[in-house]
Amino acid sequence: MKKVIGYVSVKREHRNHPYHKFVMDSFQMVCDQNEWELVKVYEDVCSSPKEPRIAQIQMHNDLARRNDIDILLLYAFGKLIVMDNSGGMKRKKVPK
Repeated sequence: MKKVIGYVSVKREHRNHPYHKFVMDSFQMVCDQNEWELVKVYEDVCSSPKEPRIAQIQMHNDLARRNDIDILLLYAFGKLIVMDNSGGMKRKKVPK
């Protein structure tokens, strides 16, 4: 079974919106449809585009430590984007 992690960034004022809940549920729905295991969803909640993306940094650092994640699911531009990570991409730890 392929292992998956997800990432989404959301404005603080949209965090409790039903559409955001739908997006979060979509990560699990896509994994269920493809018989993938959703390991974790990283979520940045920000008030400003200039705020640091702590969850995104944590995701990259976790990927640098783990080699068992096959797929990245990203929510961007109104769509779920599927990225294959099984090619063994070399990653370096991202400084905070």
